Amino acid sequence: MLIATLAVSPCRAGDPPSPAQNAKDADPADAQRFWVQTDYLLRWTRGNSLPPLVTASPAGTARNLAGVLPGAQILFGGSNVDGEGRHGARLAFGYWLQHDRRYAIEVSVDWLGDNGGTHFAASSSGASFLARPFFDANLDAPSALLVSAPGVFSGAVSSSTFTQALSASAGLRKNWRQTGRWRIDLLGGYRYFQYRETLKVQQSSTVIGGQLPLGTTISGADDFNAKNDFHGGEAGLAAEWHRDRWSASMTPKVALGVVHKLSRINGDTAIDGGAPLVGDLLALSSNIGSRSENSFAALPEARLVGRYDVSRHLGFTLGYTVRYLSSVLRTSGQIDLTVNPNLLPPGVGGGPARPQPQMNTSGLWSHGLNAGLEFRF
Repeated sequence: MLIATLAVSPCRAGDPPSPAQNAKDADPADAQRFWVQTDYLLRWTRGNSLPPLVTASPAGTARNLAGVLPGAQILFGGSNVDGEGRHGARLAFGYWLQHDRRYAIEVSVDWLGDNGGTHFAASSSGASFLARPFFDANLDAPSALLVSAPGVFSGAVSSSTFTQALSASAGLRKNWRQTGRWRIDLLGGYRYFQYRETLKVQQSSTVIGGQLPLGTTISGADDFNAKNDFHGGEAGLAAEWHRDRWSASMTPKVALGVVHKLSRINGDTAIDGGAPLVGDLLALSSNIGSRSENSFAALPEARLVGRYDVSRHLGFTLGYTVRYLSSVLRTSGQIDLTVNPNLLPPGVGGGPARPQPQMNTSGLWSHGLNAGLEFRF
C-alpha cells in the first residue's frame, strides 16, 4: 500500500499540487485496497423428512394393533422438521494486489447455527397407548414397541434434533471486463462446506401392572449422527454496477469436488438404571457403529447484494443468497424401520440382521437474506 507523507507548510492559492497530492488524485482508490465484509444471515434450509417415530392409540384398541400403522395416530415424524429459518454470520475479507485493482485475493467464512432444533415430548399415565412403530422383519407386518399401555405401562417418549452448517472459501479474483459503471471479475479457488445433523429418540416405561415386578423402569435411546465434509475447486463470476453512492453485485459460482459422508449410530437400554445394554429399537447390534463413504458432488451458489456507501470507507449491504449441495447424508437417510425383534435387548438372537446400516443421500438447498457492513481502507 502506498503511504504518502504531506509537508506541514501551508499551500498558497495558485501553488502547484505536491507530488503526494498528484498521486492521490491519480488513484483515489489506492487507500482502499483492503476490504472487510460482515453479515448477519437469516437462512431457510430444506427440512429433514423423518419417518413416523412416535404413535398413539386410544384405550380400548386391541393390544396387537396399538401404535401400529397405518391405523395409529402419528405424533412425531412422518413429515419434515428443521426447515424453519435460522440465524448465522458471515465474515469476508480481501486485498487488491495492484493499484489498478486487476487482481485480488479473498477469503470468506460463514456459519449457520441450529435454530433450537426440533423438540418433542409425549407421556401417558397408562390411560392410553403410546408407542414407537416399526416393521417386524420376522412377521413381515407392521408392529410397534409399546411405551405406555393401559394397566401395564406408564411411559414417556421424547426426541431432539440438531443441525449446523459451515462454509469457507479462498481464492483469486481477476478483472475481466470494465466500463465506467460496470466491471466483471473472474473468480477461482477452493471451497469447503460442512453440514451436520443429529437425531435422538428416547423413551422410558414404568411397570404398573401385568407379570413384571411393579415399579420396574425400562429406558432406552436411539442416537443418529450424520456429518458431511465437501472439498472442491470453485469458479464463478462477480458482476458489479455502481452509480454515485449505490451499487449492486451478482455473484454466481459453482464448486465441484468430493463429499465425505460419515454416519454414527448408537443405542442403549437400561433396566432400573442398571448397566446399559446394547441397542434400543432402531439402533441395534445389526446397525450400530460408524461408517463412511465418498462421492462426487456439485455445490452451486448465487449471491445478489445491494450496497449504499455512507462514506468513502463504509457501506451498508443487503442481499439474498441461495446454495445447493447435490449429495448429503441426513439422519433420516440412516434410519431403517424394519426391525428383527429378536435383536431387541437383551437380544436372544436369530432371524435377519435388521435394521440394516443405511447411507441414503439427498440434495440440500438453503436460501435467505444477508445484511451487514462493508469496510474499505
